Amino acid sequence: MRLASYVFLGAPYIEALRGNKSVNTALSGITTAVVGVVLHLAVWFALHALFGELHETRTLGERLLVPVWSMLQPFSLLIAVSTMIALIHFKAKMIPALLISVLVGMVYYVMVPV
Repeated sequence: MRLASYVFLGAPYIEALRGNKSVNTALSGITTAVVGVVLHLAVWFALHALFGELHETRTLGERLLVPVWSMLQPFSLLIAVSTMIALIHFKAKMIPALLISVLVGMVYYVMVPV
């Protein structure tokens, strides 16, 4: 049986659970946790893509990555800002914008000596 069949079989039960307050609260909590994980990953990848060096500090038992501003990668910042402008202002589609950004970064990496 295909996955779509299971989705269609379970859909009426999910609709019935929507009215259940405790289940709805639990699903809201799960959604919040997933958003937090995605945000954490976005910040982690941004720091590692934009800065050549990060220092680790510990504050109140938490590990924080602090960027070394002198190690900012200007071309990576240019790619990120131009992609953001393409997505927000020009309403570019996500996958083509991502692929173009990756291609530009790979060409830059191959062409410019380190």
